[in-house]
Amino acid sequence: DGRVVAGEGAEGLATRFVAAGARAVVVARWEVGDAATARLMAAFYDGLARGRTAAEALRDAQVAARDAGAAARDWAAFVLVGDGSVRLAAPRRASRARSARYTPQT
Repeated sequence: DGRVVAGEGAEGLATRFVAAGARAVVVARWEVGDAATARLMAAFYDGLARGRTAAEALRDAQVAARDAGAAARDWAAFVLVGDGSVRLAAPRRASRARSARYTPQT
């Protein structure tokens, strides 16, 4: 019904996304700086692109951050809610004709 419930937090919101049909959602349990989040998410999506499951990709990204000396507050906040076995579908390649017509706007 859209009401904000005190104490619901990010995990409660993620649970609602899963209930609405999302197979998996990554959330931060506390506030993390933008730069640290961007680094972790880049590593996470790189893992997904290499065919890792969502759970494996998140764990790999967190371990890499830890091993690189990142503070635990910058990587331990992230949790996966839902189906950790989710993998990204292989991206579709644009046809050669389509990509040849693309010209970036300046």
